[in-house]
Amino acid sequence: MDNQGRLADFFADYSPYREYDHVDMSNGYADVQNEQCIHYAFCTNCGRSENVAIQEVSTRDIYESL
Repeated sequence: MDNQGRLADFFADYSPYREYDHVDMSNGYADVQNEQCIHYAFCTNCGRSENVAIQEVSTRDIYESL
């Protein structure tokens, strides 16, 4: 499966430019509450696609892990 990016970026022409939480609250998933980002994944071999929840990482988490 190839990660094609955030699902919200595929909603409309200007979706990639909208605030993350604003789009995430209208996508039909519980991603905001679970601190996840829904991505669109596609398999170039079989043509299958699915939405995948990816755990969000805060800037603070990144700095603490260094």
